[in-house]
Amino acid sequence: MRKKLEMRSLWLATAVAVVIGVPVQRASAEEQAAPIEEIVVTAQRRSQSLQDVPITINAMGEDQIDELGIEKAADLAGILPGLTVGEFAGTANISIRGVGTTIVSGAGEGSVALHLDGIFMPSTLMGNLAQKDLGRIEVLRGPQSTLYGRNATGGVINFFSAAPEEGFSAGASATAGNYDYRAIEGYVTGALSDRVRARLYAEGEERDGYTDNVITGQDLDDLQGVGGRLAIDAEVMDSWDAELRVTLRQEDSAQPVYDPFDPSFSPFPAPLVAFDPRETATPVDVFSEKEFLLASLKNEFHGIADDVTLVSLTGYTHLENDSRNDALGIALGTPLSRDEEVTGISQEFNLVGESVNTSWVVGVYGLHQENDNQSFTDFSAIGLPNNSVFMKSERDAISAFGDLEYAFTDKWSGIVGARLGYERVETDLTVLAGFTPLCTPESVPQKETDEYVTGRLGLNYQLSDDALIYGQVSRGYKAGGFSFSNCDNPYDPEKLDAVEIGIKSRSLDGRLVANVSGYYYDYRDLQLELATASGIPVENADEAHVFGADIELNYLPTATWEIGLALTLLDAEYDEFINRDPNFGVPIGTDLSGVRLNNAAPISGTLSIQKDFLFDIGSFRFRGEAYMTDDYNLREFDEPYVIQDGYTSLNFYGIYADPSDRFEARAFVKNATDETVLAGVLGFGGPFGVWQTPRFYGIELTARY
Repeated sequence: MRKKLEMRSLWLATAVAVVIGVPVQRASAEEQAAPIEEIVVTAQRRSQSLQDVPITINAMGEDQIDELGIEKAADLAGILPGLTVGEFAGTANISIRGVGTTIVSGAGEGSVALHLDGIFMPSTLMGNLAQKDLGRIEVLRGPQSTLYGRNATGGVINFFSAAPEEGFSAGASATAGNYDYRAIEGYVTGALSDRVRARLYAEGEERDGYTDNVITGQDLDDLQGVGGRLAIDAEVMDSWDAELRVTLRQEDSAQPVYDPFDPSFSPFPAPLVAFDPRETATPVDVFSEKEFLLASLKNEFHGIADDVTLVSLTGYTHLENDSRNDALGIALGTPLSRDEEVTGISQEFNLVGESVNTSWVVGVYGLHQENDNQSFTDFSAIGLPNNSVFMKSERDAISAFGDLEYAFTDKWSGIVGARLGYERVETDLTVLAGFTPLCTPESVPQKETDEYVTGRLGLNYQLSDDALIYGQVSRGYKAGGFSFSNCDNPYDPEKLDAVEIGIKSRSLDGRLVANVSGYYYDYRDLQLELATASGIPVENADEAHVFGADIELNYLPTATWEIGLALTLLDAEYDEFINRDPNFGVPIGTDLSGVRLNNAAPISGTLSIQKDFLFDIGSFRFRGEAYMTDDYNLREFDEPYVIQDGYTSLNFYGIYADPSDRFEARAFVKNATDETVLAGVLGFGGPFGVWQTPRFYGIELTARY
């Protein structure tokens, strides 16, 4: 423990020394840096400077997204501290500040809301399908249910696709990397008429797997994917703007791979189990086929009244997933086949207004969601009855919301907002043990409704033109429901009450941006799950808390140097929780009070250093990133096999651009130290897990016209 604390203290001291101790002296006139570029976000449903929004936000523009190669939610982990993205059953289990998805089978919904072009993605299976050709990413920390509604308990991640341009341009890139990675993508954009602009994007990629099946020789965790997007912006009339986005993505891969990894706690010895994280032993032919479609239509009608705009946002999402893997990852073979389909249709209307001292938005939102899941698990090899599940679920969500910011003086302003919501869920579930029905829709009807109120109340003080102090109380809400595979298992909604204070500042002529926030969460009825032979029941943890702080510093010592430091500090624990999980050796009635929340490392941080070199033949940029995290629990127990040890990983990027900025070469290596990191853990007589991507490196060539 002392060694771990010493390493943590050394890392923290080094990071602070680099940012604070790097020359703060004035740069020469030739090297004097321009102010850090202002980032405009729409976190509060209107365009604002990032530094003017009283919310902790991490935002990235198009250039940074391209340089770091961010293409899906999982790419944000290891870059943003306090944010983890685990993968299990093909899902994206995202947590922010220790609040996130703890239903790793894919049966539940997220606690961090994902949006693409303003459309809510209702399934965690959609989160790690590649989000490419992006123009902006916004990560909002803390409950955002007032403006974003359901399932924004832990925060929101907004992906925005690149917008069409008025002038004609086109580009293409090709990438090659280890694991025989190959990718090609391209776009063309321009005006179709005086009032219509369009952008067409297409991409394809493939790579070999990084996990070996020692029985069949199959290459697992591989990838073949194709996708594209059509974006059209139109000025239909002088007072009517429309934006259409249609995104398609298809992925085939040999996953998920469930891998037993702890020989000290396993009912199956080697060679029935391959305990190496990059090996598995199963006779099952593993595959996954996903197809994803998201379409959005945004209409803005200006001049409804003085400085009032009517916005209509219509969305459609559809996902199909057909997969087979080994439920236990053992040489005896326990094939698990799944066929899943998720459809969401949403509509939002809102009015946005602004005056000299007031900004406001009011709106209504509706979502209809359908889930159709079937699964079959063959347990005959271990002497248990086979398990069959047939599930159909419909969910309707309706809400009305309003949010107002009022400036009392030129220094003081206040925020008040509320959302009233109604949820209805109906689930038809049939579960068979062998040929014996454990439940049917007739024997166990499952229908539930819920009404909820969320809101926020804030006070802001503009200390100066470059410094904002803010305080806010807010409530988050995540819908309840029914287990997709366990009979008569309703679970309650999650609720989270938060208090946050923070300061956002710019100094040194805009070359230093420093944002700091502290927060407390009262977290109730967390949704978690167990794994059993007859299904995966969902439980509610009664009480938990989170104390924490986020620190973000960005500094430009000169025109060619950039240094960044981000830290998240957490004290996050279950306060009242009696649970059990026989598969993890946790008996009935175990008191889990005092156990850390899942994915809540006490400290995590990122240190980045970037240097630009300017030559007559072009420019070269080198960027290095170090990501550090302390130990964190992947499940709600303190057993050693569900704890990911702390680690430090390194990413490096080198980018060359020719003087015309039409040709670019980018070399990269991610997870340079090849850390072996658990992405998720379930138990069945012993732990089995899914692992994050190993070291990945390559080179990308880009040409633009």
